[in-house]
Amino acid sequence: MEANYSLGKVKKLVEAQLDSYGEGNFVCPIFPNKSINSVVKAFRILGKNISLQKAMEYILYTILNELEENNFKESTEMILHNMIPADVYLLSKDNINWYIKFSIQKNSNKELLLFSFHPTDRDGQTTNGTIYKSQEDYL
Repeated sequence: MEANYSLGKVKKLVEAQLDSYGEGNFVCPIFPNKSINSVVKAFRILGKNISLQKAMEYILYTILNELEENNFKESTEMILHNMIPADVYLLSKDNINWYIKFSIQKNSNKELLLFSFHPTDRDGQTTNGTIYKSQEDYL
């Protein structure tokens, strides 16, 4: 199974967001942002308090600097979002296994849509065979 989106393209969109002057935009379709709150909560459980801004930066820099092709789990379709194709990645960082799901906006091809960034809620395996255990303690 292959990813729907080039990780290089995804990282360019993240870079554009971080520069805040580029063509890309980072959009989280759920408000209040469940992904950002999940990062804040996970760090709170680790005994570290971080702001919503720091959580957003953590998400962006993790995608930009840590995510690799070998973290790819699967492609899926977002039923609640008009069957938009999405890619799922699993990544271990800061002693937490993260579940990351995103898409690129079809119409503009310039917006990264982040659907999920949270500790894994069930065991999962990447296409290269790496197993990531559930992190229920962080949910």
